Amino acid sequence: MAGAARTHDHCLCVNLTRCTKNGIEKTHTKTPSVTNYQAFSIGKRCQIDRLFDAGTGDGAWLDALAPIYDRVVAVDRSPQQLARAAERVALRGYSNVTLLCAEVGDDALAREVGDGADLVVAARVLHHAARPWVVLAALVRLLCPGGRLVAVDYQRHADEAFRERQADVWNGFEAEELEQNARAAGLREARVTRLPAALLAGMSDGHIGWHALSGVRPATSVSSR
Repeated sequence: MAGAARTHDHCLCVNLTRCTKNGIEKTHTKTPSVTNYQAFSIGKRCQIDRLFDAGTGDGAWLDALAPIYDRVVAVDRSPQQLARAAERVALRGYSNVTLLCAEVGDDALAREVGDGADLVVAARVLHHAARPWVVLAALVRLLCPGGRLVAVDYQRHADEAFRERQADVWNGFEAEELEQNARAAGLREARVTRLPAALLAGMSDGHIGWHALSGVRPATSVSSR
């Protein structure tokens, strides 16, 4: 399936899942998702074997990523969230997924990735980090030469009540500061794409704009901050 999927230009719709007290339940609603939009529209036509999912949470992205890529390393700093991700992996039978409880930048991640990942995805990770640009540089270092980073995060917003409820450190970011810091971390072709509002409809944070930073690690060494 992985070889065929890499040649597709369209977005794939998958069944949504939700975590309950009794485990992960599959819903029957099919809808375009942010995960699928990113996995296909930004990573399409790339020969991707190794993928790194930073901040995997309960593993929701894995339902779009694991069936497509040959090997997926997914990390989260929360043991509780990682336990839910492990349940999802077992339920789906994803034998190509490795789960790690760690912080981005830990030596264990570099050892697991080895020569680097072809694609690193980070969903709403930066706005939780006290030093987001240090985290961004660490994500870049996980890439192999020629590998691509996709970091999805909030646009800058003024909803302080939402930030406090979610324990967010930052109220999102401007596109320009994402691109500037991505270039400082060593990415080339750094650009930010605004995600269509239709993808966010019905989500608890759908009222806040989302955008995605993407860029490529060059063959030369990447600077760190």
